[in-house]
Amino acid sequence: LRWDKTVPEGKVKIAESMLDTINRIKNAILRSTYIKKLSENLAVKEELLLGELKKIKSFPPGINDSSIGNNIKIYKMSKIAEKMLMSLMFEDGRFIEDLKQVVGYDEFSDPIAKKIVKYLYEQDVSGCKPAEVLKKIGDNQINSFICNLLVSDMGIEHKRKSFEDCVRKIKKDKIQLELDSLQQQINKLKQSDPNGLMSLLKRYNELKKKQNTYETIYKK
Repeated sequence: LRWDKTVPEGKVKIAESMLDTINRIKNAILRSTYIKKLSENLAVKEELLLGELKKIKSFPPGINDSSIGNNIKIYKMSKIAEKMLMSLMFEDGRFIEDLKQVVGYDEFSDPIAKKIVKYLYEQDVSGCKPAEVLKKIGDNQINSFICNLLVSDMGIEHKRKSFEDCVRKIKKDKIQLELDSLQQQINKLKQSDPNGLMSLLKRYNELKKKQNTYETIYKK
């Protein structure tokens, strides 16, 4: 989102956005530096920005073992969501076109699932059973994947809601992994490249807002 800093409402929005990211910086000197830059950019007194910064709940930044473990958990949960989507597509081919409109095949984390979805997106499988079409490819990995999926019989109820939940999960997790990667870059640049750091912080905040949209985008 872009706001006009020449009007009060725009200044408020910009300040809120930037203060949220500045609040993630542990180093007090860097925080002070960015507050000063923001003050100059918006023509707003530093004291006022500092007052608003104090209202923001403390956010503990940094990459540690727990965040690495969290990434592994995200990967595993995303694979479950991907398998559910595959199961839905195999059961009802109409979900293929629905999924194509909202999720790119490259957003799948499992390489076999990615390969299958890419093929289904590029082929006309209307009137055919997707699983049967895929078996004709003769790819052992794909055939094994399909067999395991069909044997597991996920028994998905409320298919449309499950579809939307899985899409939201994949979208949010993909953004979270990018956020974690950005956080690592931010940590490395804190002392060496202040200008580059500000750019990463802006991107981080944009992704957080985008991620939050998936909390409600499919809710009715």
